[in-house]
Amino acid sequence: MNKYLIHGKTSGDFAAAMLNKPQNRLEILQPFFDSFNITVHEFVFTSGIDFNFVSVLGCETDESIEAMVNIVYST
Repeated sequence: MNKYLIHGKTSGDFAAAMLNKPQNRLEILQPFFDSFNITVHEFVFTSGIDFNFVSVLGCETDESIEAMVNIVYST
């Protein structure tokens, strides 16, 4: 299984939602990752300016990761 390092920046809406209604977001997103056969190894928040989270994902194909990333970017 290949490992991928993904980094990005969450929105202010995400931060507000986590404060107003804290919950395990991975449980909600797990079916999405499962549909691409992606395993989440790590997901950590940082205090960075350009990006504020880093995740390590496992997947068999580059195409599945690319498809997942494109869907995330389009939302």
